[in-house]
Amino acid sequence: MMKTHWRLKWDIFLSFQRETSHSFTDRLNEVLIKEHVRVWKCQVKRKNQVLGPSLVEAIEDSVAFIVVLSPDYAKSHWCLKELAKLCDLRSLGRPILPIFYEVDPWSFRRQCPFDMDFEEHSKKFGEEEIQRWREAMKIVGNISGYV
Repeated sequence: MMKTHWRLKWDIFLSFQRETSHSFTDRLNEVLIKEHVRVWKCQVKRKNQVLGPSLVEAIEDSVAFIVVLSPDYAKSHWCLKELAKLCDLRSLGRPILPIFYEVDPWSFRRQCPFDMDFEEHSKKFGEEEIQRWREAMKIVGNISGYV
């Protein structure tokens, strides 16, 4: 009988705020690829409010997640949706490595600097979703990462 080996498609799912993409994320991606790490990094502009099937598939088909958390991260509901999905998958043993880029981890734990962002999101999204995003930010803010 032949054994089949099941392997996830991506080693790393790279999450970052695309509208304010910075050279750090590009360099990180290049270094990982040079080291033969299979990285999923979205380059697509998003048009609607829903995480598309290809994005969800990429998240679910990744071994681990690197999240580059920047001062504008919470401005993007896309980033917050991704982050909540990544936190959901932690229960399956998928690690999250946060990189706090130009922001302190306490900002994500306490969330005070992001109150205006959440107030803006509350105009389009329900309270339950906002709370899910806040909880995901708190979880990631409490994970040891890189500053």
